[in-house]
Amino acid sequence: SHNLDWRQALSVEKVRHNVELRGIGKKSQLTVGVLQVELGILPEVPSGLIPSQGVERQVEQEARQRSESTRLAFSAVDRWWEYYRQVHRRFEKRVVKLLAQTENRVFLPVTSFLAPIRGGRHLRTPFHAARFVSLIAVEKVSYMRAKQEDAELSLWHSFPVIFAKRTASVEEHALLLCSFLLGFCLDAYVCLGVSADGFSHAWVITRDALPHGGHQVTFWESLTGEHYPMESEQVSKRYKIVHCAFNHNCFHALACIDERLDRIHFDFEDQTVWHPLSPEVSRLPFLKLYESSTTGHPGAHVLSDGGADLPLRMLPAHEHRVEVHEVETSIESNMIQAVAAHRQAVLGADTVWDTSMGYVLGTALASFEFERTVGRGYGEDVFAQMLRSLCGNSETVQILPVQFNHLRCSAYLPHILQSPMGRSIVEAGQTGHRVALALRCQVVFYPEAVCGVWLVVAVRQMLPRVDSSVIR
Repeated sequence: SHNLDWRQALSVEKVRHNVELRGIGKKSQLTVGVLQVELGILPEVPSGLIPSQGVERQVEQEARQRSESTRLAFSAVDRWWEYYRQVHRRFEKRVVKLLAQTENRVFLPVTSFLAPIRGGRHLRTPFHAARFVSLIAVEKVSYMRAKQEDAELSLWHSFPVIFAKRTASVEEHALLLCSFLLGFCLDAYVCLGVSADGFSHAWVITRDALPHGGHQVTFWESLTGEHYPMESEQVSKRYKIVHCAFNHNCFHALACIDERLDRIHFDFEDQTVWHPLSPEVSRLPFLKLYESSTTGHPGAHVLSDGGADLPLRMLPAHEHRVEVHEVETSIESNMIQAVAAHRQAVLGADTVWDTSMGYVLGTALASFEFERTVGRGYGEDVFAQMLRSLCGNSETVQILPVQFNHLRCSAYLPHILQSPMGRSIVEAGQTGHRVALALRCQVVFYPEAVCGVWLVVAVRQMLPRVDSSVIR
């Protein structure tokens, strides 16, 4: 991305800029192109209304203030880190990150990468926001490092860049989800630590104050959209250690020697467990990535809460706008052809498709998406009743649901065939029993061309008949 200050256009009719486009990753210091930009303001500003000297003085004053804020922040961070690392020799090796780089190679405190973000009417609940974040593809390379001196390797992209790339690191998923939860007025924090499998990880927690002290803590996994109470065994299965937690207002690092999750609490006010960074670092002006918004209805009095409106776009699924059901029908048609061709090549057999069962499978897909969004499904008993009514006691049914976050149909069948159950369903009928296959697709579109694709494949197979004459 590139920061382009448009305010020079306030004093002259047209402003022309040559913007150097930088590469990404290791090529970030190389120029890969030049973009010629011409800026003007509509409606036009009367000539001489705002003198150029006034604009230049304002820009220079902000640059000095930004430089001073950066100096104060870095000084506070250095003092904090020197004290923290001397408390115990093990603290230096903890996943405690105080600074990170933007895509423009600007170092900022990690608290600057968060803000209460409102997704508008496209993300109506925290659960929909978590589902949306989980569908963004995960980058294979994570920029987080365990040591503070590796901070120059840490690169966290801003949210508009994440939407443009349509991929995000583990840490960026957590930053985005935490910002959305803050926008819903939840007491949310990004946690950096170690997962149960021993790798550096980032996730989100929310706190709810209890009447008699303490907090009820919920863990949010930004890569899956799932959430669990801290007491759940799912937490111990996923997370092992937490080293620090922060949001847009504060930063806390674990101050006790025992870092296991079952031995600590998230009452950040307890400084025997958590060591805070000075809150002044988070309040310094000119170090925020996202500006506060006071947008409201015309004539309404708006209370600014420090939040920012993120203008999410609902983009068409293809170059030409189509209805969701048309996308689903197209995917099903492509999959039917692909499965039939595979069975003909492997088994030399034609494929019988059960449309009634395919229709019934739509109920399961609706439940799966609801469960991924809010954490619980519905209608399992009714779905089982429909299958019993459809198949009876003389048939068996195998069902495999799979989920994708893209619309590349050619990748669906190879993925299904990698699963032993998927292959057994697609290649059913090798024993000579009568079989019928079914499939159903459900597509859910989210802002910024993010989508969730559910596909379920199933086989309905007659049980072999037992010859009563051999029964003794």
